[in-house]
Amino acid sequence: MTHSLFSKLGTMLLCISVTACQLTTKPQVEPPIVEIQYSPQEQQLNEQAARKLIAQYNLWELDSSPMLQSYRGLKTNYDQWDDISEQEQTKQHKQNNVFLQDAQQIQLKAISNDLALSVELLSYQLAQNKKHYDFRHHNYPVNQLFGLHSEIPNFLVNIHQIENISDARNYISRIDNIPTLITQLIDQLKIRESKGIYPPNFAYESVIKTSEQLVNGYPLIKTDKTQHVLWSNFLQKIKTLNLYDSSEKVLRDKLKRSLKRRLKPAYKKLIAHLKKSQLKAGKNTGFHQFDSGLEFYSLRLKETTTTDITAQQTHQLGLKEISDIKLQITKLLPSLGEISIDALFTRTRNDKSLYFQKSDNPIENSKKYIKAINLNLNK
Repeated sequence: MTHSLFSKLGTMLLCISVTACQLTTKPQVEPPIVEIQYSPQEQQLNEQAARKLIAQYNLWELDSSPMLQSYRGLKTNYDQWDDISEQEQTKQHKQNNVFLQDAQQIQLKAISNDLALSVELLSYQLAQNKKHYDFRHHNYPVNQLFGLHSEIPNFLVNIHQIENISDARNYISRIDNIPTLITQLIDQLKIRESKGIYPPNFAYESVIKTSEQLVNGYPLIKTDKTQHVLWSNFLQKIKTLNLYDSSEKVLRDKLKRSLKRRLKPAYKKLIAHLKKSQLKAGKNTGFHQFDSGLEFYSLRLKETTTTDITAQQTHQLGLKEISDIKLQITKLLPSLGEISIDALFTRTRNDKSLYFQKSDNPIENSKKYIKAINLNLNK
């Protein structure tokens, strides 16, 4: 009992002591945030550095890509393709890091908000480029959706304009330069294959089929009634030039020779490599199967979402959202006269009255529906 009494007294004294200390101790005050003041000269220097950086980056990006120049309507390096070699990628990586270091030296508080935002966005992209450099081979340069094998003809048809005879000659020169680009492409595929990175088997089927179409058609095959896409495209484009028959014939002959001697062997080489590589391809599509694949996936996820949530958290969030959507739809079923979500979906697929008819004005009606939805979003 005595021990219990002393114990209680001790506890009371301790509480009183602590309370007294709290009353006599001065409250901790957060130090005020001191905003750095920049002189007009410092502001001017930082603004000049920011504008110079953005201008130099844009110029470098453009100069590094003849194809980008053409996409922007320029006719500089109009007979060239991009350099996709390892040496060029290493060179661009080093320059990227130089730009990043320059961007980090700029005091964003010393420049206007709009300019600061531009520098921040550029810095973010440069930082992402740096992080992704070690994973630059974690992709499929050719696949069932896109790739250089299909971009080459699409680029010549849709991007390379022919407004004079010089443009026409550059069109042919670009075809003459296809072997170099295809060789670089095969080299890139081999680097990935050495790391065990192969596209899934079904992707090979699509790429090989598209590539084989480009080694057929007239004039590659004299008896083929179907014209090669680049042959017909070129003839159509030079018609608008109103050239002399002799000049047009010279261009046609040069193109025919380029298609036969340059394009066809290059694509044959690519097809042979793809067929050989296909034998080692599997059915899996995820990058988890490759070395550092999960690390690469996490990096891409962070870049895409701009958050630190993991892949598993993202998946669970998606499942939760789907569950919430289903619940909201289920609550609406009685008012829609349906007993289940499946029944509702069957009705929306098959009930023709829910679709716009030819006599309707779908654009105007869609605008009305969207307006009505927006009015009810916050209710």
